[in-house]
Amino acid sequence: MDSVWKCRSTIATRRLTLAFLAALITCPAIAQRTHSTSSTPRYDFAAVRAYINKTIAEKRLPSVSVALAEDGKIIWEEAFGWADREKMIPATPGTVYALASLTKPYTSTGVMELVEQHKIALDHPINEYLGSAPLTAIVGDASGATVRRVLCHTSGLPIHSVNLVGNGDQVPPTADTIRRYGTLVNPPGQYFDYSNLGYGALGYMTSLVSQLDWKDYMRDKVFLPLGLFHTSVGIGPGLEDYVVARYDNGNRRLPAFAADTPGASTIWSSAHDVVRFGMFQLKDHLPDQRAILTDATLDLMKEPATGGVPSAGTMLGRKSYGLGWFIEPDDHGYTVLSHEGATLGATTTLEIFPAEDLAIVVLINQGVVEDVLVDIVQQIAAAVLPKYAAALKAVAPAPPQSASPNSEAQFPLAELIGSWTGAARTWQGSVPLTITVQPDGDVHVRLGDQLETLLTTVPAFIKDHRLVGMFTGTMPMPDVKNYADKVGLTLSLRDGRLIGEALAFNDMDFDPYAGKPNFTISSYVELTRTSPVK
Repeated sequence: MDSVWKCRSTIATRRLTLAFLAALITCPAIAQRTHSTSSTPRYDFAAVRAYINKTIAEKRLPSVSVALAEDGKIIWEEAFGWADREKMIPATPGTVYALASLTKPYTSTGVMELVEQHKIALDHPINEYLGSAPLTAIVGDASGATVRRVLCHTSGLPIHSVNLVGNGDQVPPTADTIRRYGTLVNPPGQYFDYSNLGYGALGYMTSLVSQLDWKDYMRDKVFLPLGLFHTSVGIGPGLEDYVVARYDNGNRRLPAFAADTPGASTIWSSAHDVVRFGMFQLKDHLPDQRAILTDATLDLMKEPATGGVPSAGTMLGRKSYGLGWFIEPDDHGYTVLSHEGATLGATTTLEIFPAEDLAIVVLINQGVVEDVLVDIVQQIAAAVLPKYAAALKAVAPAPPQSASPNSEAQFPLAELIGSWTGAARTWQGSVPLTITVQPDGDVHVRLGDQLETLLTTVPAFIKDHRLVGMFTGTMPMPDVKNYADKVGLTLSLRDGRLIGEALAFNDMDFDPYAGKPNFTISSYVELTRTSPVK
């Protein structure tokens, strides 16, 4: 409980205050409803409302905003809970939330406008448009990192995520971020590797080509033409009174923070505006929206662009990715295009069902609560799609799987067994790295002059010529060494070498209240086997 409540002068006052705050945290009763644009309600959302209210109470969520559009009309918009608990400001469908990675379809929309104007070519190297901040490659050829591949996360760039506490003044220029970290860790076109850095580069490219600051370009060329008046990069002028407070999973109010890749995660918007953006993507041709892209381009953005390449991590699964959209071919019997955002203080999604001309929006000002988000989306979809509801009801929960001591996944391929030496290459220089893969599946790691340790979370990933895991250690870079003690490895066996990335991160140790940044920063890794283990 916040310390402000703990310093009251009497026990009676303290108890009353604690009880009142608990009521605020769990109170789902304040739900702001807007008038439906459909004159005759087609659906009964009472059960969904009850589910959301119950979820807010059980999960202690601050607020949930939802919107639903079908056949070119918004048929339901509603908000539940508090936009700001401390100030007792209820959420409404016009309340503005941080979209996090739901920013990406907006960024790709802005890029595609320049493609239609023949100012950018999808299959040209993005370096043609990055001026003095080009991508570099140690493995592969940077010219293979085309605009299309950056849009669909197959350029070879790593994930990268940096959130710095403050209002944004401390965030370095995007060009500096690209110069430091814009090194390919995989050959272009070989893997799907979800990359915030790539979308940061796309936003920077858009700014250089249009000769407008990216936030101004998005406002003038995307938001205003589509009538998205509660949408901005960062918190735009005049929107301050509509913005939610952001909370962590412990229900602590988060201080202001900003990302160093604006094109990946820095758009703020309301449920009302996001569903209108979804309607544009569905080609609903609303009378108060300008056709900033042709229907053919909108279709192109939603076609699979990854070419069936494997995922460098576990994010893609059975999905594919278009130009800014995840593509799920069978979501309870439906093809669904979507993008989620999940970060500090924000869990969001926009899901569109093209064949049904349906768009669903859910925004939550707490992160990360993806399971809750998915459940709410499913409840909304089931309320309007009978076949979806039947399929959802028919899905049996997966039985728990017990690990077998003789499981194949616990034993590495013979090609991986042995000692591997090389380096992790940071923007400041190389750091020696040694890995020893034992026949029993244990993997020993030594980074620089640090103590040898074990790679964890290995068994599920040690086969298929790949090695993925995490160990205790610190990348000796000034931007991370004082804040992190975890390093992740994602390595693949290629031509007798282990190649991939080392990720310094502190997601679990992030403390914004102490001014401590949140980050995941990648460095290229290349190792060669020096001796087999007998």
